[in-house]
Amino acid sequence: MLEDGLIPMSRQMVHLTNVEQEALVVGQRKGPAIVFCLDDTVDAEPVAEGIWVARRVGVNHLTIQNPFRFESGVSA
Repeated sequence: MLEDGLIPMSRQMVHLTNVEQEALVVGQRKGPAIVFCLDDTVDAEPVAEGIWVARRVGVNHLTIQNPFRFESGVSA
């Protein structure tokens, strides 16, 4: 993620939320969660309350937000 940004992997779009607790729960599905903050220039479409989708989010639009980043093995 820190090299390629957020990409959809096996999905068509990257799913985003502004609900911190939801981000933590979803992020923990495959290991320790890393929560990113996105700048406001990301081209995302709203699809439901608190959920957006984007084709991808470049690394230049991401900042690690959550305080658990060192526990997750990421130190950027």
